[in-house]
Amino acid sequence: VFLLAGRKRKKSATSNYLISIDATDLSRGGENFIGKLRSNLMGTKFTVFDNGLNPDRALRDMSNARQELAAIIY
Repeated sequence: VFLLAGRKRKKSATSNYLISIDATDLSRGGENFIGKLRSNLMGTKFTVFDNGLNPDRALRDMSNARQELAAIIY
């Protein structure tokens, strides 16, 4: 059973992956886009965000701002 697909974003200083529920549509603008996984510079902390907007670009009430869904630290 297919679960998720990810694609590493190019031109990113840290590990940054797009997550989709469709293996053939891995675009940020696609309707199957779920969110993204981002790491810190050392690659020891990872954060999963939903498909909301960057808080700097969101509405004033932050209703469409991205939210942190999970954090992985080791």
